[in-house]
Amino acid sequence: MLTNLTLLQILMLVLGSVLVLAWIYVYIKYDKKFDRLIEPIGKNEFFMSEIFFIGFGIMELINYSLKSAKARKNIKKIAEIKGSLYAEYYYYIIVGGKITYIMTMLPISFFIAALTNDLIILILSLAATAALVYYLDFEIDNAVTKRRNTILNDFPKVLSKLALLLNAGLSLRAAWNNVADSDTGKLYEEMKLLSEEISNGRAEVEAYKDFAERCNIKEIRKFSSSLVQNIQKGNSEITNLIMEMSEDSWKQKKYNVKIKSELASSKLMLPIGLMLVAIMIMIIIPIFSSI
Repeated sequence: MLTNLTLLQILMLVLGSVLVLAWIYVYIKYDKKFDRLIEPIGKNEFFMSEIFFIGFGIMELINYSLKSAKARKNIKKIAEIKGSLYAEYYYYIIVGGKITYIMTMLPISFFIAALTNDLIILILSLAATAALVYYLDFEIDNAVTKRRNTILNDFPKVLSKLALLLNAGLSLRAAWNNVADSDTGKLYEEMKLLSEEISNGRAEVEAYKDFAERCNIKEIRKFSSSLVQNIQKGNSEITNLIMEMSEDSWKQKKYNVKIKSELASSKLMLPIGLMLVAIMIMIIIPIFSSI
């Protein structure tokens, strides 16, 4: 039977066997070692999380660094949704998960493709593996995008409330605390956290800078930077500044709504176009078949 195998089948069987042996080695070496790391993960949070120690073991073998520029960038992104305290942990889990998926799915893909002698099967299996790996990043990116959109959606209202209270004679600190307690949402949570930090003795300027870092949105960074500059100057122009920013933010929100509606309209054109093509095919094929 082996003599009937093609060179491609033999190559895939060899690669699959090497990967299986590597998987078994890591399994035996690191089984139970990372239990305390895996235990906090929710059962439905990550697919196959119970064998993520495979990825963690390989990360240990290759001395994977969490200090690289790419790692720091991703950790910073994860911090937006998981908090800075747990961001590094979740990044480690995600990287370990990716490696686990690759090490587990690749040998299966090679063996199935070798047995069927079908290159299409291999391509589809590799695509499924890539999709599984990409899904982990997609989940994070999707959560970050939702969070940022929620913050941006509340931003104009927050500025309007701040401007109104400052015009009524309240100090920036009092107005901030009042607005932070006036509603719920991600932006209001970040405002409350800033208020707590200042109440606990954190320098006001540093608190506003960290607030901008946690939100990680251009408009919030500009807002925070302007507040810091005015605090350092003595709050003389803070009311006028926030009023101007409030007007600009409402204009930007209207513009964003307009853009989203236009994008939604353009997305509707795709299914309409596909339906039109299908109808044309249904009409044209019978005509040509009857000729």
